[in-house]
Amino acid sequence: MIAYMPSLKEAAVNYAKLGFAVFPLKPMTKEPVTTHGVKDATKDVGTVEAWWIQNPDYNIGIAAGNGLVVIDVDEHPEKGKFGLETLQEWEKQHGEMPPTWTVLTGSGGLHYWYKTDRTFKNLVDVIPAVDIRTSGGYVVAPPSIHPNGTAYEWEASGDPEDVPFAELSGSALQLAELSATKQKKSESGVHYKELKTIGEGNRQAALMSLQGYLKNLNMSDEAIMAAVREENDAKCDPPMTEAELQKEIFPFLRRNIVPETDYAETIVPSESIVSEDDLDIPTLDQIPQEKADWFEQGYIPAKSITILCGTGGVGKTTLWCSLAAAVSRGEQTFLTASTEINMGQFRTNRKVMFFSAEDSVSVVLVARLKKAKAVLKNISCLDVSDERFRDIKLSSLQLEKLIEKHKPALCIFDPIQAFIDKKVKMSDRNAMRQEIEPLIKLGQKYGTTFLIVMHTNKQKNVWGRQRMADSADIWDVARSVLMVGETSQEGYGYVSQEKNSYARQSQTVIFRNDGGVTTRYAVTNKKDKDFVLEAAKNNPSNGSESLQDVCNLI
Repeated sequence: MIAYMPSLKEAAVNYAKLGFAVFPLKPMTKEPVTTHGVKDATKDVGTVEAWWIQNPDYNIGIAAGNGLVVIDVDEHPEKGKFGLETLQEWEKQHGEMPPTWTVLTGSGGLHYWYKTDRTFKNLVDVIPAVDIRTSGGYVVAPPSIHPNGTAYEWEASGDPEDVPFAELSGSALQLAELSATKQKKSESGVHYKELKTIGEGNRQAALMSLQGYLKNLNMSDEAIMAAVREENDAKCDPPMTEAELQKEIFPFLRRNIVPETDYAETIVPSESIVSEDDLDIPTLDQIPQEKADWFEQGYIPAKSITILCGTGGVGKTTLWCSLAAAVSRGEQTFLTASTEINMGQFRTNRKVMFFSAEDSVSVVLVARLKKAKAVLKNISCLDVSDERFRDIKLSSLQLEKLIEKHKPALCIFDPIQAFIDKKVKMSDRNAMRQEIEPLIKLGQKYGTTFLIVMHTNKQKNVWGRQRMADSADIWDVARSVLMVGETSQEGYGYVSQEKNSYARQSQTVIFRNDGGVTTRYAVTNKKDKDFVLEAAKNNPSNGSESLQDVCNLI
């Protein structure tokens, strides 16, 4: 055991000599002195000694990880934290904590220090009011002074033979192993959440946002202040001091605050919390090469995002209804009809899910799907009038849960802007990428292919990518882009593939919408650009070619 330390400086130097990584904290706080905080922790005795020569009142920070795991038992009754009681219940079920070096914290809690060569993750509330401190985290060591004036102390003193620095084992090991579980529920119903950190430059915005959010919930000022203090202690790196909270956060409590940023968006994983497992990435010889998987050969990649883009009135809704109907029957769509490239690829009873913000399901879409001979029992949706519809966003948990339950082969959104968070500007490339990218993960996880319907912009004499409305990231994230337009021949439209990430662009399909059903008429090598320029000239092919001339008729 570590014996009595006559001064903070001598204690800090002694910790470094024992092989612990040490760094200074501001006097009577948990706030690092150095620019990079725990990242500046060192075992170099000379460096440590120099810090405490600079200020002998510095508190002592010990970096966790590198063989040290600390089980942090919080005891803050005023904040609703009763870690000692929680730990007692844990020990009743799993056995007592193995004896080891144990710190009595200034607030009445406990720090159990254990050595281990295993890697874990930092975790707040692994069980209520009990945290795991490992790589990227740190603890305050004796004889540092708590902000309330109480010193951190070792629970016992004497020779190491009396109370050894113990290996992580038994009930302590079981507790630490929970750090590998994220948002998981134990048999006792306890929830776990991964430790997140609010960086120094983001602390004020984060806590102000939290304060405003809680104010909007009509919580009392006392309850809000307690919650802000708790989040500050648990997640801010470094935590704001009580004086800073009183000066920068709490004076605004009685004002009507509308947070500019969601509190959840201000919390990001700490860059310093990186385990060895996080650094283990494969080399290319370990990754097997795979062929592209197609939902509709050459046109719609499987488990990916395809954009269907066109101006109003070109028949996009009829087109995707015909696609959905063919999928529900287990047949080829009009894109590949009458070809042999994927004959026999499909099985029956493929499920479709769609969300349309522009047409009533009961009034418009059921009728169109019936005309297209859809198997209605294989198609599910939420009508725009359903209260749950507003919660369907491309990045929402509600959408993932629906896909997880129904496991559709194809999921359609019409149009895209209805399923983007209202706070996101579609011209913001980074924000749009964050909104759309979750679909990629859902596709790989559940095997679902996504078709997103978009409108074109109002620019004239542009084609392909330039015709797509709003953010260029929509184009970048998609693996295939299908541009829909009208040909010079009345009643005939075209679907021109303008992007194909897995193969050469497929031929343009000429289609007709006959009686509310899309049928394939022919294919052509002409692209969206050709049709746009012809329309601009109002002189199709200079009068030299008919639709039959430019197409490869079926």
